[in-house]
Amino acid sequence: MLTPPFSPCPSPTQVTKAKLKYDPVELDPELMMTEALERPQVLASYSVSDAVATYYLYMKYVHLFIFSLCVIIPMPPADVLRKVQSLSLVSHAAHAIGAGG
Repeated sequence: MLTPPFSPCPSPTQVTKAKLKYDPVELDPELMMTEALERPQVLASYSVSDAVATYYLYMKYVHLFIFSLCVIIPMPPADVLRKVQSLSLVSHAAHAIGAGG
C-alpha cells in the first residue's frame, strides 16, 4: 500500500516490517481487479496477509494502550480511540505549521 506524499505517517507495510518483522504480501491497487479475475489466489493471499498484519499490529500496539486509557479516562473504547485520533491529527497539524516542539 502506498502512502500519500503528504502523509506524516509511514505506510502500513513499513510499520509492519519495522514493528512485527513481518513482510506482508503487497499488491498494486491498480492490479487488484485483474488479479481477482485471473488469479484469485494472489488476491486472497494479499487479503489474508493484510488482515494478519493489521490484527497483530492492533493487538500488540493499540489494544492494550486503549484499554489502559479506558482505565484512566472513563469512556468507552471507541470514544477513547476517536479522542486519541483527533488529538494526534491536531498534534501533526500543529507540528506541520511549526507550532509544535
